[in-house]
Amino acid sequence: MYDSENKDPSLLEPSDSDTLWRYQTFCKFQSLVKEGALFFCRLDNLDDPREGRLPRATADSIRDFLVIPNRDDTINLLDKVTRATLTVNCWQLSEHENSLMWSSYAKPGIAIKTTFSSLKESLKFSNSYVQGGIVQYIDHETDDAIRVQSEGQGKTWLSNEIATLKFQGFNGEREFRLISNLLYKVQDGKTGEIIEPKRTANGIYVNVNLYRLLHEVVVSPDAEDELESKVRSLVEPINSRLPRSQQILIRRSNLYG
Repeated sequence: MYDSENKDPSLLEPSDSDTLWRYQTFCKFQSLVKEGALFFCRLDNLDDPREGRLPRATADSIRDFLVIPNRDDTINLLDKVTRATLTVNCWQLSEHENSLMWSSYAKPGIAIKTTFSSLKESLKFSNSYVQGGIVQYIDHETDDAIRVQSEGQGKTWLSNEIATLKFQGFNGEREFRLISNLLYKVQDGKTGEIIEPKRTANGIYVNVNLYRLLHEVVVSPDAEDELESKVRSLVEPINSRLPRSQQILIRRSNLYG
């Protein structure tokens, strides 16, 4: 479920009406529809090795506070645990399509268009606790403005904010991330049973309401007609259960006019 009640105060969220995009290959979109779930990747399986690591200023602050031997080993362990337990699902915060995102993540492929409000609603009954935050772009070696471990705000090193810190070289992506901590379990309110998301070596599948999530499915401007036909075949069973006024729009990208 999207956990608004216990939201980490360090996380910055969009407005409910803000538009979000998820650019992906057709295979990943096919997985979303067939699984009925968004894939959340563990931070230690993302390409950038700085993902989930403490900024140097924060690590130094913790190291100075520790009164145990092997303080560097402790910092390394904190990084390792964070990277192995925090998982993310990534979106772009933008009102319009983005050529960089098409070429980087979906060439050829598709983009899901939704709003932040609909994204939260689609996770209302999911099998994992989910929060979200706008990515903050920093230099992990020199930036001391963002202090994840600020004692004045009562944060702990497991703060989800760590999952929203990304190297400043990626700031053109304007990323928003859904975050799920593998250590937190959802309990069925009626049976008391623990509900587990499907796990893989790289992350987890968090179930989602596709009817709520999908506003539009936009086909890449570089895609062949065959890809558009495959997309329509996947979405048609969903649309067949919806009133015409609520059906998911499938269209070609108008990026090039």
